[in-house]
Amino acid sequence: MKSIIQCLLASLLLGGMMLLTSCVDTRIIEPETPLIDNSSKIVLNLSAPEDAATRATDGFKLRFVAKIFNGSESNLNDTYYKARQELVQGEAGPAGKIDQMVFDVEANQNYIIYVFADYIPVDSKPSEEGYYDDYYYDTRNSGNTGVTLMSTPKQLSNQAVPASFFNNDNYDCFAGTENIGKKGEDAIYRTITLERIVSKVRFVDSTKIKGDISTNVSKITYLNNYDLRNQGGGNKASNSESINLGSVNFKEGEENEILYFYTFSSKITDGSQSPGLTLTLTDPSKDISDGSPNTTTITVDKISVQKNFITTVKGNFLHEIYPPVVPEEDPHKGAIFLDVLVSEKPWENLSSEWTSK
Repeated sequence: MKSIIQCLLASLLLGGMMLLTSCVDTRIIEPETPLIDNSSKIVLNLSAPEDAATRATDGFKLRFVAKIFNGSESNLNDTYYKARQELVQGEAGPAGKIDQMVFDVEANQNYIIYVFADYIPVDSKPSEEGYYDDYYYDTRNSGNTGVTLMSTPKQLSNQAVPASFFNNDNYDCFAGTENIGKKGEDAIYRTITLERIVSKVRFVDSTKIKGDISTNVSKITYLNNYDLRNQGGGNKASNSESINLGSVNFKEGEENEILYFYTFSSKITDGSQSPGLTLTLTDPSKDISDGSPNTTTITVDKISVQKNFITTVKGNFLHEIYPPVVPEEDPHKGAIFLDVLVSEKPWENLSSEWTSK
């Protein structure tokens, strides 16, 4: 009898232990960042502004170009260039994580990384080294920390900028710097958020008339180079060849955008390195039998620009074609007024603009 009771107790005890064992959570929770076994690594997670992916037109994708240098900002030169990596936004890097790069480096040395991001055609394929062909911006022939606007897509030359230079959000671009400092034996994980390094310049007519207005650019001046190390634009380029942009449908009673373009900005804000534009507007439907003109040409020089800001040049550009009614006693009859206002807010608030009226 005793042995039977002992057997029952033993069975109950064993069953309880099994029940307790079955409640133990044995799942393996993977870390968000893949583990890097080799300690001689710098892992860089990339992040562009939230609207970066939606700004490009169909058929283009955002490309990251990262260059790592052995040294620091104070002693950096081209001889310290170590490696280059490229990655398309939304694709996985060497460690299997999206928008992540991994650099093989040596311990006990200083490192700094420069990253540039631009738009390239969606059908672009990388080379065996993992590099994509440059399209709008040259990242190979401008010095290791420089970026230069290609005057013609895929062609770095002295040719005039094409009509596609205007009204094209694919010229938007971004950059950032990560100063790693002295690296020890452990792997380093860093996240870098890129910032816009161009200004968008808009020309807006405030005449508020209705019509299909023909648009022609006869001269444009812009900054075509940006140095990632100095975080500023440099060389000024000028194109004096005629560019026909076709017609813009002006809506009556509204301010109408004539065109826009992107340009780098200089650290110098006194206007010495500022873009400019000469624009000819024509209303072919206007009756000119009375001798009044149907064409007007406007030149606006030294437009103030700053990276990550929108500059709006706004005015009654059709003044000569449709002069406003001004009382005879007005001492400024027939004058054109130009005021320049500077907004305090950056690009993200698109309603805030720098305005030239």
